Amino acid sequence: MSGFKRKLKLVLLNFLAASVLFFVVAYVVLQVFLPSYTKHGQTVTVPSLEGYSYEELDQLLTLAELRLEISPDSGYNAEVAPLTVLRQNPRAGSKVKKNRKVYLTLNAENAPLVKMPNLVNSQLRNVQEILANMGLVRGEIVYVPDIGINVVLEQKYRGRNIPEVSSCPKAPRSTWWWGTVWVTKF
Repeated sequence: MSGFKRKLKLVLLNFLAASVLFFVVAYVVLQVFLPSYTKHGQTVTVPSLEGYSYEELDQLLTLAELRLEISPDSGYNAEVAPLTVLRQNPRAGSKVKKNRKVYLTLNAENAPLVKMPNLVNSQLRNVQEILANMGLVRGEIVYVPDIGINVVLEQKYRGRNIPEVSSCPKAPRSTWWWGTVWVTKF
């Protein structure tokens, strides 16, 4: 039995030595190596980039020690200049590591195209709602004598008749409008 006890004691000592070695290595890796490798606790604050133009972004992100990544999908806002930041991820004020990518969504350079509906022989009130829902701005109304009251007789875009299937850009509200609507008046 003494040989069995000796072997058991040797196995337990080896197990204890391996356990101590494992915990020492785990401690060194988790408490010393990993924090220095991941730069634990070293963060920068993400600046607010919304509203800045594309040209200004490089300098802002270089100062903040961050990288720029433009999101492939863009939005369109008629009130904002083209190539202006609409959204960012991570949000402004977030704490991130140095050299992290900030994903930005820019305002499109060109307004998206909208298929023109057939507005002829429709009531003016309905036409105004349709145009507003599509993001189009109604232009000048010209009243002409006709049997119908407040009925659209022609729809034009930049002085030319526009057919139903044509596409036209959404108009910025401050620069130009959809076109002329010819309406009857009693």
